[in-house]
Amino acid sequence: MCKNCNCPECRAYHRTYESRENNGHYAEKDTLESRSFVITTILKCIGFVLVCVGVIAVGRAAYNRVFTVSVEERIVALPTSESTEIATSPPTSPVTELDAWDMVNRGFSYLWPPFNASHSHDCDTAIYWFTKAAEFGLAHAQSILGQLYGGCDIMTIRTCTCAPIDIELSVYWYRLAASQYDSEGLVGLGVAYRDGITVEQDLYAAIRLFRLAAGRGYNTSAMNHLGVSYLRGDGVEQSYERALFWIRQSAEGWNDFGMYSLGHMYEHGHGTERDVELAIYWYDKVAWRIPDAAIALTRLRSEVGAGG
Repeated sequence: MCKNCNCPECRAYHRTYESRENNGHYAEKDTLESRSFVITTILKCIGFVLVCVGVIAVGRAAYNRVFTVSVEERIVALPTSESTEIATSPPTSPVTELDAWDMVNRGFSYLWPPFNASHSHDCDTAIYWFTKAAEFGLAHAQSILGQLYGGCDIMTIRTCTCAPIDIELSVYWYRLAASQYDSEGLVGLGVAYRDGITVEQDLYAAIRLFRLAAGRGYNTSAMNHLGVSYLRGDGVEQSYERALFWIRQSAEGWNDFGMYSLGHMYEHGHGTERDVELAIYWYDKVAWRIPDAAIALTRLRSEVGAGG
């Protein structure tokens, strides 16, 4: 075909050739645009993931600041009593979490002699082992020390003299346990904020801590504290219905104060109709451990007897 020829056949041929060249050019252009779009999308996704990771890291750091220790660490003196077990101190090799739990069990064996019949009751040695486990970082041991130094024994015992009362040290250990989301540590720190114990009173912070604890490990003590807060309107809008919900959850989990609180709700008709029989039922379960429950039980039984 002649390139400069203007005959119809040549013109048709040249148009077909130009069309093929243009199609190839556009196809190559579309391919490049598609690749550019894919690469841009991938880069945006990577950027989004990095932003999310950064936000999570900043949020966790900000939350941890809530639990920053505000008191200086204290040194707990070793027991003065001679003990062959103390003489054979924990291994000098790096302590593992299993070793720390073994320390807690040893502490219980001295705190509660029935736990191990070979030991006598020895509070100093018990605190020694709990402290060793707490210094390792075991949250459960830290919350135990919080209870002991706060004058509240563990395992539902109301009071104890195993450790000298030191509220500031108690809150210190509770704070460390709470920083690891230990439910007992969260409750102890929540009570400190609710009552303003060694910290500025903050009812809203207490509510947040109680809610965290109630959702972790089904902590019935936290449920009762949360229910009582709704009952009184401490840090939340007063709601008898929500109070009854949380207190019933606590009582059905066999928490002593939860059962007492539920008896109180039925006695006074808060969030439900007044039901003296149910109030007596719940008071009776804890009357031997909670003096106020025994007093209320006697009063209601006298009321029922007088009415009969």
